[in-house]
Order: sequence, then C-alpha cells, then structure tokens
Amino acid sequence: MTSLDPPDEELHLLYLEWCSTQVARRFLELSHDEVWERSRSAASAESGSTPSSAGEPPEVVGRIPGYLELVRKTTLLLAREMNLPAFREWKVEYAANPGAFHAGRLGH
Repeated sequence: MTSLDPPDEELHLLYLEWCSTQVARRFLELSHDEVWERSRSAASAESGSTPSSAGEPPEVVGRIPGYLELVRKTTLLLAREMNLPAFREWKVEYAANPGAFHAGRLGH
C-alpha cells in the first residue's frame, strides 16, 4: 500500500457501495415474474427464520411487516447468485484497476 492508496475503511465503504450497486442493477434487470420467483424462493428457503427488523423504526415495520424481510431475503439470494467477491478478493482487483470499479457504481 502506498501513501496514495485509500485506507481499508474507505476501501470497505467503496466495496459495500459497489456490491450494493451490482445487486440493485441485477434487481432492475429482472422481470416482475423473475423477482416474484426469487422472492418466493427466498421466503421458502428461510421460512423457519424469524423476521429481522432490528434497526428499523417501529412505524416502518408496522406498516409493511413482511415486505422488508422479503426484500432482505431476496437481496441475499441475488448476492449469492451473483457470486460477488469477498472484500479481500475485491481489494486486490481494485488495486489493479480502480477505474473499473468506479465506473460500475450507481450515478457514475
């Protein structure tokens, strides 16, 4: 790492942003039927788990109780399908070609 390289904390934030962008783009590429299919698959795969609403304001959870959990599960399913790299792998690839990752972020 040189003095010009961003610190790991900053790189980790870039990594999370990049992963989020990849999943969001994948969501948008799916047809309504494909989203529904994955949502049902994600819900049935974890049907025994309890909803995770930690950190969500009670009014949001009360308004749409199952929706947030369904989105969370579907997002995790998409991330697994996409086989996103672990942070260590991403960091090595980023160091070799940072421009490729900046171009892949939302709004860039």
